[in-house]
Amino acid sequence: MRCCRSTALSSTTPSARYDDAVADLTEVIELFPEECDGYLVRGDAHRRAGRVDEALADYECAISRNRPNRAVLLCELGREREALGDYDAALDLDPDHLPTLINRAAMHHARDAGPAARRDVEHGLDLDPDNPQLLCTLGVLDLADGLVEAAAWAFAKAIEREATLPAAWVNRAAAAFDAGDTDAAIADLTQALDLGENATIRYNRALAYQYRERWQQAVEDYSQALLLDHSDAHAILPRRAASYRKLGQLDRAERDLQQHAELLVA
Repeated sequence: MRCCRSTALSSTTPSARYDDAVADLTEVIELFPEECDGYLVRGDAHRRAGRVDEALADYECAISRNRPNRAVLLCELGREREALGDYDAALDLDPDHLPTLINRAAMHHARDAGPAARRDVEHGLDLDPDNPQLLCTLGVLDLADGLVEAAAWAFAKAIEREATLPAAWVNRAAAAFDAGDTDAAIADLTQALDLGENATIRYNRALAYQYRERWQQAVEDYSQALLLDHSDAHAILPRRAASYRKLGQLDRAERDLQQHAELLVA
């Protein structure tokens, strides 16, 4: 004789199940506030529970966090106007979203929209006064406006908060160079290179070495910059040739100038 197994019916109402889901998802969102998936799923739970306003709010949060990700990709593709539109839309939904403020400020600066970049930076610093990326961008804007001392302060503050931020070292070097302190510029560029090799930083330090008439070190940096990125050979070769001449290595100087001439007619 076969016995029938009874099935217990759950006493949990659908609404209560959605409330439990919302509570769990809220914990996930608190752990990962920049991820859009949590907002999307919680929005679905609110919608199924009939809480339309809460669902819409979560969907808008998800959109605001997804647009900056698309904007980064659009920037990489050179579609800057579309990227800026995504940043604008994201910040319309969430004006205090710090990563988007940082990225839009950098884009405004790259597009020579200094006042707009400064507004984003100042708003971001109101939210997070010690943010190293915003402090670094503030320094870049100050340097562009000729405020060398203010720029140096901002870069120093950024380094104090995050010593592993190469941009802060590089830009403080630029401020030091503008202020006539070439040795300090070289020291900061060296710190930046300690964080990772970079052809542009090598090139800039080579320029500083040339200014200090440290010809051999200039040659070494120019040579390393060429190894890292040969696309700037048209700028590097004549400068390295000048250093070779100062070292009395005329054959190497002539070779660099010949290679440079070949690039010009290629």
